[in-house]
Amino acid sequence: MVFGFTASVEAASPYQQVCNGSACIYHSHHVRKGALDYYVSSGATPITHFNIRNRNGTQIELAAAYPIGGHISKASTLHNVKPGGKYTISIQACYKRFLSSSSCSAWQAVTITAPK
Repeated sequence: MVFGFTASVEAASPYQQVCNGSACIYHSHHVRKGALDYYVSSGATPITHFNIRNRNGTQIELAAAYPIGGHISKASTLHNVKPGGKYTISIQACYKRFLSSSSCSAWQAVTITAPK
């Protein structure tokens, strides 16, 4: 199965939306103690999880908040964030079937500027 980023998800306040096509990051309006909370989304369906690659090259997996049909991830946090700094997060939407490997979209990078 091949995924495409085709739609975006509306972010609820207090999050700011930044998109590259329909791959989006919703981040909080405040950096607290060097941490910035965020969600990711895509228009791909179905989604069971997202692969997230942070600026330092580490990769994490975030479960979809509404598996099978959900477009938005559970929350995550960027650490060691400086207010006003630019950070790039790459997003891949994936679907995992029982007892098989995941099918994932292409990586899409989204750059955000941390709130001051």
